[in-house]
Amino acid sequence: MIPWYNLINKLVLVLTGVLSFLGLGDYPNINFKTPPNVIFILADDLNDKVGFLNEPYKAYTPNLNALAGLSANFKDAHAAATVCNPSRLAILSSRQPFNTGVYELYPAKASEQAIKKLKLPIIMDSFRNNNYLTAGTGKILHWGNDSTKYFDEFFETSSSHDTQEDRINPNWKAWDKPENLLSDARKTQWAKDFLAHKHKKPFFMMIGYESPHLPWIVPQKYQQLNSAEINIDFKNNCDDLDDLDPKITSLYLRHINEMQKIISDKRGDQAIKAYLSSISFLDAQIGSLIESLKQNNLMNNTIIIITSDHGFHLSEKCLMRKKTLWKESSHVPLLIYVPGLKGQSYLHPVSLLDIYPTLVEICQLKEKNVFDGVSLKTAILAPDFYINRYITTTQGYKNQAIRNDNWTYIHYHSGAEELYKRDIDPLEKHNLAQKPRFKNIKRNLAKKISEPKNHNT
Repeated sequence: MIPWYNLINKLVLVLTGVLSFLGLGDYPNINFKTPPNVIFILADDLNDKVGFLNEPYKAYTPNLNALAGLSANFKDAHAAATVCNPSRLAILSSRQPFNTGVYELYPAKASEQAIKKLKLPIIMDSFRNNNYLTAGTGKILHWGNDSTKYFDEFFETSSSHDTQEDRINPNWKAWDKPENLLSDARKTQWAKDFLAHKHKKPFFMMIGYESPHLPWIVPQKYQQLNSAEINIDFKNNCDDLDDLDPKITSLYLRHINEMQKIISDKRGDQAIKAYLSSISFLDAQIGSLIESLKQNNLMNNTIIIITSDHGFHLSEKCLMRKKTLWKESSHVPLLIYVPGLKGQSYLHPVSLLDIYPTLVEICQLKEKNVFDGVSLKTAILAPDFYINRYITTTQGYKNQAIRNDNWTYIHYHSGAEELYKRDIDPLEKHNLAQKPRFKNIKRNLAKKISEPKNHNT
């Protein structure tokens, strides 16, 4: 039997061909006289609290907002997994965690082992095999896996905050040293130096920024940009657990207690503002990079992808962490800038698995691999193009969330379930899984749960 996600993939490709044959009506097309450059920016723990998404409070992100106005803005993009190791492998291979067998952070080298064992295609290899110069820096695969071998040029830089004290007991202080000493600032400077040189080949550059990952220590000017009151109802967020099966809340009990301690110490606002300030610092890095592209006349022949490996809770469900199947962990920004196209928003669910096949099609790479994701080229050209897809997010073994335009269904290995009506409950506060009238809807969504083919970790 062909998995449902492959059937969707084939259907999208057929529809894309039909629309191309018809000339896409009044829609533009993508034509490059020479192979385009690609810059792929992958942030760490960046959730949806950015200026160009519809969230109740946001970080100050003028540079990302400006780029969003020129890009395909996928407003309902979700990670394939909600922790670094499986999510990054999924993005780079366009293969689901239940197909790679990589579900958790550890073992650290699980991604490398899966790539070797399953002979997984990796996006950097596809560009290198198509005569691109590959250049990278930062966290690409999860730490512990060797990312350098996939690049012709790689700039290595250690974390700016690698002390155990910073990570266990953060006080979210301001960075009091020169900004250019921060790891992400050094990555940006390397990238700008790379862009200032002429290259004989088109390039594929990947930048793995560590912001806004903990410990959220950035120069004070970014804290000042996010100093306004945000008025979060912490009590309401922590009370949003009573309609969940106890088998679900037991998974997060330690982290719920940690969040309650932050709230009782009256540090909740401080923590969230520190996180938002780290996003603003990231925004400044991206702004500096965009300015360099303009100065070197590269904006007209460079595709830019900006996204994150997964999201992050900021007190929702009484958590301040990732690694859940709720929206806060899976929903991330996804911008795809294609020169010559105007900025538009796409409102239907997509997966980060879609990035790899999208770049293969837009850049016309010769690539025979089968992906679990689908190309978003048609959605970029025609944002009103729609197909009722089911987007899967995995967290651990046999725990999955299924999302389409209307519903979020979450199923746990323990048998516990959740169901949310997305249009009236976008924050997933009212679990309908035990309501008898939704039994058939739940049963149909449960059919989309995929059985693992590998369980290596």
